[in-house]
Parts: sequence; structure tokens; C-alpha cells
Amino acid sequence: MRNNSVRFRLLRAEVKKLAASGLVSETIEFPGGGTFRYELCESNTEKSIMASFSGDVLRVLIPKTILADWLSSEMVGIESEIAIGGAGTLSILIEKDFACLERSDDPDNSDAYPNPARSC
Repeated sequence: MRNNSVRFRLLRAEVKKLAASGLVSETIEFPGGGTFRYELCESNTEKSIMASFSGDVLRVLIPKTILADWLSSEMVGIESEIAIGGAGTLSILIEKDFACLERSDDPDNSDAYPNPARSC
């Protein structure tokens, strides 16, 4: 998260779960009992990527057709600029996560997508 942008990097298992159930979510717990949850949800009604924040939940709705195209292709990411009023926008980027080349011991590497830079 930076400025008015949110970037999601999904491992293979998360992409498979999103494809199978139409939902991926994660909860982060903080000292003192606070939580923050995000949800990436397939939408049958939205025409473009939408986002909302209510309570402690950031919910991103992804149109079914956009999600299907992304899931069935080699496309790395999908992104959207969402108007938030005035002249501002919220940038959303959802990507397939690549294995880290500098930290081969990263535990996420086992479920990450092969890094295309490895073949360079």
C-alpha cells in the first residue's frame, strides 16, 4: 500500500482458490485485538474493478469476465484506477506473484510463479 494504491500479489494456491470459489481473503491481526481483512471477490454485476472499505475490511470486486481472462492467460496482472471523488483515484493492482531471485530461501517461492527474469 502506498499513497492511493493497493497492490495484491497472489501465490498459485491463492489464484487457484480465486478461480474455484470466487473469493480470496486474508486477515491480519494486530496487538490489542484489532484486525484488518482484505477480500478479492468475483462479481457477476460489476463492469469494472470496484473497491470499498467498511469496518476493518477492504473488499475488491473483480468483474467475472476480467477475472476469467486473467485466470486463463499468461497475463501477470490486472489493474484499475477507481475515481474516489474530486480529482483523486484509487489504484488497484492484482498480480500473480513471481519467485524472488535474490532470496532463494523465501518460503513463498515454493508456491510462486516462475520468475521470467531467471531465464535471462
